[in-house]
Amino acid sequence: MNDRKPEAIPSASWVTFCMTTYKRPDFLREQLNNILKQTFGDFSIIISDNDVEGSAKRIVEEIDDPRIFYYVNESNLGMVKSFNRSLFKAMSEYVVMITDDDPVYPEMLTVLYDLTKKYPGYGAYFGGCDIRCINPEVARSSRLRVGTNSCLANLPIGTVRTYTGKEFTDAYFNGSLGCHILWSTGIVKRELAFKIGGMPDFGAPYNTDFGYIVLSGAQNGLVLLNTSLGCQVVHGANYGYTEADFEKFYITPSGFQSWIFERLPDECKSSNLKRNVETFLGRWVVEYAVSVKRYAKDKKIPTSGLDFWINKIFQISYLRKWRYKYYIALNFPRLLKLLIIIKNSLRKDAQI
Repeated sequence: MNDRKPEAIPSASWVTFCMTTYKRPDFLREQLNNILKQTFGDFSIIISDNDVEGSAKRIVEEIDDPRIFYYVNESNLGMVKSFNRSLFKAMSEYVVMITDDDPVYPEMLTVLYDLTKKYPGYGAYFGGCDIRCINPEVARSSRLRVGTNSCLANLPIGTVRTYTGKEFTDAYFNGSLGCHILWSTGIVKRELAFKIGGMPDFGAPYNTDFGYIVLSGAQNGLVLLNTSLGCQVVHGANYGYTEADFEKFYITPSGFQSWIFERLPDECKSSNLKRNVETFLGRWVVEYAVSVKRYAKDKKIPTSGLDFWINKIFQISYLRKWRYKYYIALNFPRLLKLLIIIKNSLRKDAQI
């Protein structure tokens, strides 16, 4: 079960869960036991352990399932490179990128397998997701409730939407999807995941899941089911508070944008794409900065280092206007909510 060669992984496996871990045995144990509850059993799990001492080995041996393949990295590669290490060992038809702490629901693979039969020929198949906040601090910082929060589109549950590569790229960045997509609640053709280079590696871990999803869907289209197939768990360990974390936050907008535009198929590059991507990144910067600031305030964690990089990020030309939205969102969240309602109402009136 441990340190098997890639060629030993069953090529007949329909899908592979690709995972990285680092010194989180309790998370890993729970996640592996969760995945093994899948009602569709034709899968493998590949774990890339960033702990050179192989601390996750005992968990893998404890569970002792032949579908689990475990590899210890020669050094701590960081999250992105370790994820890609597990991905490029996969030999299945499809792959799932998954963390060691975001569970998928038992019926996920069964549902996605059925989608591939009903809608053949697409490169990626995804379901919706939930966000689970485990305590009041993280719920408040994310403006959510403690417990499970649905991230589905405002459509009947079970609605299926199909997209060409261009349609999905446009919908993802212009916000018309109306839902949050989690990379672990979908399957991507392995050769397409390889083609796009796996998880985007632009020097920061932020938004790499977003980049992977949009590039996967852009290659050969995507099928999206409005049913929750898993959830993202938000807890204190989701936040980083070192100077390196803050600097990586700063380089994310430029790194993400360059990575996406260099790898998107030409037919997906519409005339308004750059503007939509910049708006997408502006919203992300505000939401992430506000959530970290709120969480740090609740935990009484100093944020002077973060403040420096937040000020610096708002000096980027297309992000300057977002400084005011950040200030309002941080200090007057109810006012921001009211302004958004008014803006949406005016937009609807203009369309009548």
